[in-house]
Amino acid sequence: MLGLASYTPGCAIKRLAWVVVLGFALLVFQGHTGWAADDDAQQAKSSFEVFKVEWMKKVNGYGDYGEHNVKVEKDPQGQYVATYRLIAPAEGSEVKATGDKFSPFVGLMKYEEQTFQSRADTPELAKKGPFKCEKEVIITEIFRYSKGKWVF
Repeated sequence: MLGLASYTPGCAIKRLAWVVVLGFALLVFQGHTGWAADDDAQQAKSSFEVFKVEWMKKVNGYGDYGEHNVKVEKDPQGQYVATYRLIAPAEGSEVKATGDKFSPFVGLMKYEEQTFQSRADTPELAKKGPFKCEKEVIITEIFRYSKGKWVF
């Protein structure tokens, strides 16, 4: 009975105190990871806004987009049609959590592809314009956020 005698109510209070301390520590630890996740989400969202602007500049400056990339073709009626495309931001872009530790967020970027055309009797006159927006298409692209930056 000596073993039972050493198990006094004082020990139970000490154990209860440890349970309370450990429970509090667990709550604090969970709170910190929640704040860190909120900070990461806010960082991803704010950096996505910067990324969108830079990405739009790059796309408009290179490839098939931009006023510098006018293409002229002759239509069946014998007129020349000068065409170029631009992209412009559209409403509705967003950042979503993925639950993946390597790419914790994806960004959905919406933009509008606009096609401008000018018609004239010669290729030179068609290139001079005036150009009118003849077609608009909404496009959604998905980008991933990995190692603190947006990847395309």
